[in-house]
Amino acid sequence: NASGKHPPLEADACQRVAGVNPISMNTDAYQTVRDVVLRRATHKILADVTDPIPYTETVLARHNRIVEAAVKDAGWAPFHYARGVDGLAEPWRVHWLTYSVCRQLSRNLSQLIPHLKPGSKLPGLLAGCGSAVLFNWLPQSAGAPDKLERINQEHLAATSAVVENFLLLATAAGLETYWSSGGLWEDHLFRHLGITDQEKSIGVVFVHSPQAGGNFQVATGKNRAARSAQAAWFRRVQVNLDRPDF
Repeated sequence: NASGKHPPLEADACQRVAGVNPISMNTDAYQTVRDVVLRRATHKILADVTDPIPYTETVLARHNRIVEAAVKDAGWAPFHYARGVDGLAEPWRVHWLTYSVCRQLSRNLSQLIPHLKPGSKLPGLLAGCGSAVLFNWLPQSAGAPDKLERINQEHLAATSAVVENFLLLATAAGLETYWSSGGLWEDHLFRHLGITDQEKSIGVVFVHSPQAGGNFQVATGKNRAARSAQAAWFRRVQVNLDRPDF
């Protein structure tokens, strides 16, 4: 579509996508979700540690309400196996670093991570966000070896679904996000945040409210323009019963 706008889905297209009767499908709801999926993008908000982005009380209160609600709703992600740690079925754990905690960390990272590389973006990210959300998963060690790997893949996939749910909900609410890897956090910061070594990081999402203003730089995701056409990674499967190795 040369206009850059996505045409509305016809009823038969909706049926092919969702596999349901188009008469009963809410095409407006599909289009709304689709728009959010396509709008979700990486926004790395970087501020100087000595001049962090200021959040007014009103902007911060709205930010916090959205983030807390989005985490709650993101927890409706599916999971296949009940993890059963601390009496909880979910294989994930979520830790929220509020505005003040992020600013405190940004000022003290050199003490907490002695060998932090010069030019690391982490201090700037912590100075630029309204809050950060750590998403962890709980690997399972007990069980039959031939099944354990599959179970842990399921736990990891379920936690990934929670993260994506959160990103979409935050985007729908007008917030900007960056899903960062969590290696430094797991290696150096978990113990300072009361997180046990039983948990493994799947990433940290930095969340920014555009209404905050302030001085900062924005870096976008480098892989967005590298996406392939659907035909490159999608195919319709047919069964060939005549193959000799069946």
